[in-house]
Amino acid sequence: MHKAAFLSVAENVRVLLELGASPNYKDLIGLTPLYYNMLNAESNAEVTEMLLAEAADLDIACKNGLCKHTEQLIYYGANIDARNINGNTPLHVCAVNGRVECAQLLLYRGADPSLINGNNQTAVQVAQIVGNMAVANVILGHSPQSVDP
Repeated sequence: MHKAAFLSVAENVRVLLELGASPNYKDLIGLTPLYYNMLNAESNAEVTEMLLAEAADLDIACKNGLCKHTEQLIYYGANIDARNINGNTPLHVCAVNGRVECAQLLLYRGADPSLINGNNQTAVQVAQIVGNMAVANVILGHSPQSVDP
C-alpha cells in the first residue's frame, strides 16, 4: 500500500483498499501510506482522498506545497494547529519551507499564528529567521476577520 500511495496510481490504491489493505497501516519506521503519498509532489489528489480514513500528515502536505491536498485534509477534519515532534504547526512548516500559498490557506481556514513551537518561536519568527519574508508578510498581514473555517 505504501508504494502504491507514493506512486499515486489511483487504480492500484483502489484495488488494495478493496482487498482490505489499511490506509492507516504504519511501516517499520511508523509512516502511513498517506505520508508517502504526500512525499510525491506529483501525487494524485484522488489517491489522497481515498487514503483519508483519518485526517493526518497536514504538515507534510504543507512542506511540499500541496495546497489542494492541504485543503482536502482540512475538509476531512485535520487539526489545523497539530504539532509535529518539534512542536511545529503546519504554519511553522510553511514558514520554514517558504510555502506562501499554503500559509495563506491555513490562515484563511483558521490556523493560529500566535502558537509557539518547541523553540518558543511563532511561525512569523521562524519565517523571519530563515529568511522567508513572503511567508512572514502573509502572517503579519493576516486579519482574523478573514477566517472562513
